[in-house]
Amino acid sequence: MRNDIALIKLSAPVNGEYIIEACLPEAGLDVQSKTCWVTGWGSERLGGSTTTKLMEVSMPLLTDTRCDQRYGNMVNTDSAICAGEFSVNSGACQGDSGGPAVVQGDDGKWYVVGLTSWGQNGCGYGTVFTRVSAYLDWIAEKIAEN
Repeated sequence: MRNDIALIKLSAPVNGEYIIEACLPEAGLDVQSKTCWVTGWGSERLGGSTTTKLMEVSMPLLTDTRCDQRYGNMVNTDSAICAGEFSVNSGACQGDSGGPAVVQGDDGKWYVVGLTSWGQNGCGYGTVFTRVSAYLDWIAEKIAEN
């Protein structure tokens, strides 16, 4: 799946004491083999109900080489990033699509490096994310238009 990305323009700023800013990644930010955090209100298991509690899971981001080995031509690593391996309950699930995969940079800031796109063999066996850095120009163009 390519170009699995969307932007939403809010009608008003979001305020709240539990909100932590996550930045767009800088071009060239190396995140391979780092740990990402994925959050969402999706199911805890394949076919399960979505939750009312925000869930989180940490996952190791795979190198592009490992992603290619694992998914072959199903993933274009120019526009996607892979995380997790084959351990149960270690990935995104149904209902998490579009949610962020963030990493903490050396500067202490959080960066949105991926957007949950799809997984293989149900939930918890790894996740494929839209690679946000591949769409920085498109994001800037859409923001400038609005």
